[in-house]
Amino acid sequence: MPHSLARSIIDAADRASSPADLRALLSYLDASAFLDIISDVTANDSHELSALASNSFRHRNGFIRLVLALGDDCSSKLRVHLWSGQQRSSQIHNHSWHFASRIMHGALEAQEYELAAAGADAHQISVIPNKSAALAGRESRLEPSPVSPRATKLRRYYTGDLYNLAAGKFHAVHAIEAASVTLVLQGSHVFQESRVLVPLDAASTAAVLPLSISAYLHFLAVASSLVPTRLKRSRSMGFQNWPGAALAVR
Repeated sequence: MPHSLARSIIDAADRASSPADLRALLSYLDASAFLDIISDVTANDSHELSALASNSFRHRNGFIRLVLALGDDCSSKLRVHLWSGQQRSSQIHNHSWHFASRIMHGALEAQEYELAAAGADAHQISVIPNKSAALAGRESRLEPSPVSPRATKLRRYYTGDLYNLAAGKFHAVHAIEAASVTLVLQGSHVFQESRVLVPLDAASTAAVLPLSISAYLHFLAVASSLVPTRLKRSRSMGFQNWPGAALAVR
């Protein structure tokens, strides 16, 4: 991929050490920057588009995941989440990496959780290794002791808002508006595994299938069409002066 705004962001994300760093990297990306990134991505050759499409899919948590840029080890990612179907609520889960997100269109509700000893709302924990751990032989598994989630912080985010979350923190997301678009920046792995809460009687789930290049480009076009022309912040400062610039040039 030629050097671009997306490439600069992902290079900086590889060096980010906290969720706040990732949030800073997104804080001055308004609608114009978002559309510039989409334009750059769609101008890639078929080899680059194939690599991005192969990491993009309909996520079990209810959104379409569209990867815009990958870190050198495919750990850090810049991606679009497009919520457009009937399923608008995720499972309770955590991540092996910090992340930050900006609402480009629509509204989301983010609920955080703590885990307690199993009670009335008991779940199993499904443990999922990240790619490098899986390549090293670590397999997905169910933890033997059930747990119950206890809701803690609840926040709502609207077009233009930013939020971030640390690796390991359990949460669930609900798209308040049926058509919502977020720009998500995933940092490098902090842990080797992530965890998802599943019902005690949950059956195994089918593997996710990567998008074709044509489907990938179609969903990028849908996401672009939903983004308003102005968000809360201006890009007038320019990329060189955004809060993440120092990270980008380390």
